[in-house]
Amino acid sequence: FGWTHIMSSRTETAAEAPSGLGKACPGMVFTETVKHNIESLTAAVESSMAILVEGITGVGKTSLISHLADQYKQDLITVNIDDTFDAKDLLGNYVCSDTPGSYVVQEGPLTSGVKQGRWVIIEDIDLASFDLMSVLIPLIDTGVLTIQDKEIPAAEGFKLFATQALSSTSTATMNRTKVLSSFNLWAHVVIYSLSLAEMAFVVSQLNPSIPSTFVTSFLTSLNELAGTHTRFRLALREILKWGKRLGKTNFAFNESGYIPSTTRTALFEETVDAFCSHLPRKEFAEMAVEFANKLQVSLDATTYYLNLRKPQFRLTDTTVEVGRSTIPRLTPQQRTAANLFAPTKTCLTLMESIMVAIQNGEPVLLTGETGIGKTFVVQCVAQMV
Repeated sequence: FGWTHIMSSRTETAAEAPSGLGKACPGMVFTETVKHNIESLTAAVESSMAILVEGITGVGKTSLISHLADQYKQDLITVNIDDTFDAKDLLGNYVCSDTPGSYVVQEGPLTSGVKQGRWVIIEDIDLASFDLMSVLIPLIDTGVLTIQDKEIPAAEGFKLFATQALSSTSTATMNRTKVLSSFNLWAHVVIYSLSLAEMAFVVSQLNPSIPSTFVTSFLTSLNELAGTHTRFRLALREILKWGKRLGKTNFAFNESGYIPSTTRTALFEETVDAFCSHLPRKEFAEMAVEFANKLQVSLDATTYYLNLRKPQFRLTDTTVEVGRSTIPRLTPQQRTAANLFAPTKTCLTLMESIMVAIQNGEPVLLTGETGIGKTFVVQCVAQMV
């Protein structure tokens, strides 16, 4: 079992592959590594019902599967699991109906996918419980989903994808043993990371307003930082987020990639927020100083950003403005800041990061001690908008 089997199967069924697999797709830049990853994933899709996709966090595993689903004109069901997820969440369960005292069966995502011939992605399969794996293994082995004493054959077109991050930690290795016990049932695909030059090319292609010389130079500097700081990683997901933010902001670059001093501080703030907002305060400050050095931001400006900067807050009938972010209000109402929260430096800095993420369509994960105000700050933003 392995690539020899997958590639030979692909050769036999290559005529069935959609003709547009290598064509342009919004948001997809076809570098050599991307092409290789797509070819490998396509080969697995054509040779097996169940595909295990591995790669480092943020490398683009789910994005590539979504791209193939679009090319094959397949509906996609994505299931995110954790260690509390059990078989009922995947298969379905009884829920209350509109009639008091009565219940109906609500199908789970896997059951719906099997019946309708859809593609199902189970994210982070290494977190699956043994109870969950006991449901998946017979389905992969026989093509039949068993729910109690009822057997449901997989409809034509059904594919089961599972993703897991490659990691060397002991916990990850222990979790992967659950999947490895059924490894021979899956078609296995490793998604390879893009080279530094390819990452720079992708960012420049998706954001033409950013000079390629600047992107290449800056990513080279980031790669050096990633080699010396264990908590900082250079993942494609964060790089694309950074590029998208810069592409939407009217920074004054010239053709050579030179950054005028008037825009260096603004670029520095956006870069630190994009790459370091998840770090604890001490490590955040250390990385901010590193970024300031790379972008040639003065020590005074860096010190001000870390210790004194307080984002400006402005609430009008039509917009909410906090520092670098401006969000239109969907339901204009007369409210003042005093009605909602105390506009302290800490609160406004957090709110600015959240609103910048919202403005760019990015998911937000808030972590902190119980009662520190995670839910409250989101409620404030929601009420103002």
